[in-house]
Amino acid sequence: MELQSLSLGILCVAAGSLLELLLYVLPLWRHKRGIAAISLIFLAFGAGIVAVSTWWPLGAVFLIISIYKAFSLLRLIEGRTNNKRLQA
Repeated sequence: MELQSLSLGILCVAAGSLLELLLYVLPLWRHKRGIAAISLIFLAFGAGIVAVSTWWPLGAVFLIISIYKAFSLLRLIEGRTNNKRLQA
């Protein structure tokens, strides 16, 4: 059961990261808030599952990195980013 939940968590984080990458690579900047919100949901759900499913040090490091990414996505959703630099 633990391996299945860990796989689900990693899959969710990978999906959220892929959505975040597509936001910058493809011309989807008009829909940045919606895509960032969906990516944030996947990231938070997956990071929580991975942090709970793994042994403590690895889960803690993964959780810290995911929290940093979540704050970056929240800045993007709230519009507190330098849009000219990100679009180039």
